[in-house]
Amino acid sequence: MIKLTFKILFLIFLFCLFRTDAYPVHTGADFLKFGIGARPSAMGEASVSLHSDVTSAYWNPAGLAKIKTVQCGAMYSEAVKDAFLNFFGLAVPVNGWGTYEVSGVLLFNTPIPVTDADGNTLGNLKWSDWAFTLSYGKEAMRNLSLGLGFKVIHRKESDPIFGTTKGTAYSGDFGFIYEFPFTKGLNLGCSLLNVGTKLHMEGEIKKDDLPRTIRLGLSYNRDPWIITSDINKVLDDQWHIHIGGEHKFKDNIFIRFGYYEKAGNVKGITYGMGIKLKNYQFDWANVPAGEMIGYTRDNKISIIIYF
Repeated sequence: MIKLTFKILFLIFLFCLFRTDAYPVHTGADFLKFGIGARPSAMGEASVSLHSDVTSAYWNPAGLAKIKTVQCGAMYSEAVKDAFLNFFGLAVPVNGWGTYEVSGVLLFNTPIPVTDADGNTLGNLKWSDWAFTLSYGKEAMRNLSLGLGFKVIHRKESDPIFGTTKGTAYSGDFGFIYEFPFTKGLNLGCSLLNVGTKLHMEGEIKKDDLPRTIRLGLSYNRDPWIITSDINKVLDDQWHIHIGGEHKFKDNIFIRFGYYEKAGNVKGITYGMGIKLKNYQFDWANVPAGEMIGYTRDNKISIIIYF
């Protein structure tokens, strides 16, 4: 059964890898394109092949497979000017049954006043996006980890002129990580994310595709270094490259660096650091941002608690 599942996933990955869309696609729920977690963000968002932490569910649910203790994590970022991106996650390993995680991503804005031609305030423009995900990762066989996720995506817009409208979509995530037996520490990872229904806002005819994403990458872990690289593609967009690295000092201080290219001509150097104090890990990242962000760089702060 496991071998059959792996073959089906592999065929899906090949289909998405070589498929090209004949026309431009407008995506909804674009907040799912922002990176989650200060550690992977500092490493150029090249995380698809890493057995990592509670943030793995966002990049590749197979990365949850080797979590050994309960983890609770959160992230804060001012992803867009006057809007805030937040993440929370709880990962629980069950002996012999893999790791289960519940997580959420929330993007919301500060209210924006709407005025008429005479300057009178009509009310505030508000919107929020959130995604709630149930994820699972397990070592299916020697050297192979598989992961699955189910996601509920919701968007709400409140306009003093046009009223309030809502939309909901559902999607799945799939992924695997393969550890090459001939070279210890060399991993291949692949994930297919946000595969599901279209986002349909109430009162609108059009339906927006979710930002379906395929990620493929390699990483090499030889203590105290991790070097990793990804390529990824969102629907009709071109392929983008991500590379990164991490160096560990005395098991509790981490220096990270990387480079990425993203849609909207967002590209450049990423960097950050982390520190682990007993059961707490604090991470910070500084990454390139685009015009829609309102800044040239964006800071991300994360905390993970190990129980």
